[in-house]
Amino acid sequence: MNPQTSPALNPQPAKTRRWLRALALASVISAFALIILGGIVRVTGSGMGCGGDWPLCDGQLLPAATSEDIIEWSHRWVAAAIVGPLIIATAIVAWLAFRRDRWLTLSAAAAVILLLLQGGLGGVTVLTELPGAIVAAHLALAQALLGCLILILVAAYRRPAAAPTTAAPTNPAAAAATPINPAPPTARPAATQPPHPPSPPAPPPAR
Repeated sequence: MNPQTSPALNPQPAKTRRWLRALALASVISAFALIILGGIVRVTGSGMGCGGDWPLCDGQLLPAATSEDIIEWSHRWVAAAIVGPLIIATAIVAWLAFRRDRWLTLSAAAAVILLLLQGGLGGVTVLTELPGAIVAAHLALAQALLGCLILILVAAYRRPAAAPTTAAPTNPAAAAATPINPAPPTARPAATQPPHPPSPPAPPPAR
């Protein structure tokens, strides 16, 4: 296998994590903006701007040219065309590329579930003419969804992918051409010779 095409050297995981971070950040910003827009709908009394119709506005696809209709329809449009697709795209990337990271996969699954509940509760809020308990539950779900998206964003930044490791060459020719440094010869201690035996004493002189 060529080291240049080795999976360990493939930069795709790092690119995928950058995509996940960008999608998670965009989801957090758009969800926060949607909560602010929902507050504007509540403060301006535009909750029934579309005449109690959902998902249409006054029975039409586009709203009438009144401020209440435009504010209420903008809130629905941002939720359906921006926030929803961003959260779904974030969840898909987390499930496909980081399925072993439970912080990401479980948070992504929770975000999708909260998104579906939030959309359905938004329709119930309009169809039931804005009762206080359902409006409060709608806002609570929005806060929970935002917290879940923040958790995904933190997990995407705090859990980087493992650094690529250099793969060893598997080509026999390359392995044979790799010089192998022989072990340096170990110095042998000098052999010590046994001491010479003492010379016998000289014989006495003859008389």
